[in-house]
Amino acid sequence: MPVKVDSIIVIGKQLEREVHSTILSYMIKGFPRAFYDSLSSSWEYLDAAIISYYREQWNLAVLQSVIAMESMLSNIVFNKPFKNYFMKRYRSEDELRKKYKSAQNLPNKISKFLFPLLEILDLNNIIKELKKIMPDIAELYNLRNGIVHEGIEGNEKDAKRAVKTAKKFLRLISSIIESKSM
Repeated sequence: MPVKVDSIIVIGKQLEREVHSTILSYMIKGFPRAFYDSLSSSWEYLDAAIISYYREQWNLAVLQSVIAMESMLSNIVFNKPFKNYFMKRYRSEDELRKKYKSAQNLPNKISKFLFPLLEILDLNNIIKELKKIMPDIAELYNLRNGIVHEGIEGNEKDAKRAVKTAKKFLRLISSIIESKSM
C-alpha cells in the first residue's frame, strides 16, 4: 500500500521501470508555483490515479484519471491567461459558466472550449495529438458515468488506459501553457 513519508510516496511493491520513472518525474518536475498553482491539483489527481492503479483499485483509478482531465480543462477555461479569450467570446463570467455547464460532459467541453482555443492559438500539432486521444477520452468518460451511475466495474485494462490517456491530456495542456508563456 502506498504511504506518504514526508514529501515522498513509498509503495510497498516493485514498480515497473516506466512507472517508477513517471512517478519520479512528477515529483521532480513540478510547476513554477507563481502561475501554475491552480493546475497542480490536476497532476495530484493523476498521481492519485496512478497510486489507485497500483493498489488494484480499478474504478478509483478511472474516476481519478477523468477528474484530472476535467480539472485541467476547467483551469484552462476559468484562469488566466486563457480566461481572457473566453471572456471576450462569452462577454461575462456568468455566461461563460452557463455555456461551460451546458456542454455537460468532458468530450463536449473539449470540443466547444479547447479546440476553438487551440485554433486561435494556431497550435495545430496539439490539435492533431488531442484528436488522437479523443475517442479514448469519450470512452473513459462513458465508463466513468457507468461506474458512478450504474455500478459498472472497471478492470485493469480500463484503469491503465485511463491513466495513460489522462497523462497524455495533461501533458498536452501543459504544452499549451508553456507555448503561451514563451
